[in-house]
Amino acid sequence: RRAAIMAASRSWQYLMSKRAILLLVIAALAAGLGLFASQRYFATPWQTREILNKFPDLRVTCDFSHWVCVCERLLPDMGETIALAARQCHHVHARVGFEEGPQVPDPAAPEYAVHLKAHEVWWNVIWQSQATRGMEVSTLTPEFGPPPYLHTLPYTNVPVADLADVCDWMAVRERANFEAGQFAIR
Repeated sequence: RRAAIMAASRSWQYLMSKRAILLLVIAALAAGLGLFASQRYFATPWQTREILNKFPDLRVTCDFSHWVCVCERLLPDMGETIALAARQCHHVHARVGFEEGPQVPDPAAPEYAVHLKAHEVWWNVIWQSQATRGMEVSTLTPEFGPPPYLHTLPYTNVPVADLADVCDWMAVRERANFEAGQFAIR
């Protein structure tokens, strides 16, 4: 059974308000009950770090692509925060972000090789953490989205890549990477 706790505000000031703290307490309780909590509070590594430090039992889905976009860089200074998120991660959204957007059009394209590699390093940190925690199953969703996430050609709105092919490619690649890391997989 899952419960989704959604909040629309991205404001850090709101996050620190009493109402937001109450929502996070509810989310932490939901996590303790094996339920699922989802919020926009995790849009930046700085906010996420503070929340995870306050709620060490909260389980999260990691989608680092938004962090790359928001920070406008590949997070070279966020190793500790990524490790913290990995320790509390129960699921991975395998979307590759870049400095100007939450999703590259095609992660197989050579111009995005650096971005793909960075995300794969972070996902490996998660899988190592999950193995250390004794998780029997690790889950990943190749979570690329349709337009407007997926780039389109000007004037035509025709997608520049086939979404199903992108997701399938990512699923096959990450399964192989996971298995090569000697992690248990079903």
